[in-house]
Amino acid sequence: FPVTILRGEWVGFSHVQIGSELSQEKISLKVGENGGFVSSPKWQGSGISIAIALNTLDFAFLQLELDCLRIKVNRSNVAAIELNTLLGYSFRCSINTEFDAYELRKSDYFSNANRMRKLLKHL
Repeated sequence: FPVTILRGEWVGFSHVQIGSELSQEKISLKVGENGGFVSSPKWQGSGISIAIALNTLDFAFLQLELDCLRIKVNRSNVAAIELNTLLGYSFRCSINTEFDAYELRKSDYFSNANRMRKLLKHL
């Protein structure tokens, strides 16, 4: 798992996995899963989550050439839902009583990525 270190401090991690356990149907898209978090309260809300997410998604779509990414998010994690919605993820389905699945298509990501980069410059 790639770890993010900022100013000598462990901030969090992010990962991409090729293939998706969240996919029950057979599809022709190159699908992956990703996830991550900012663990240090000092950096939460600072915009570092956006920077980590953008780097991870660029890697997934540009280097791994995935067509789609899927994530699962705890319904009580409002900050994660808001961030992922800003990145272009859309609700896909309920997994169970605690988690929902979201999906991000490559085209949706790139239509939102530049807006997110501009937002980062102002933080």
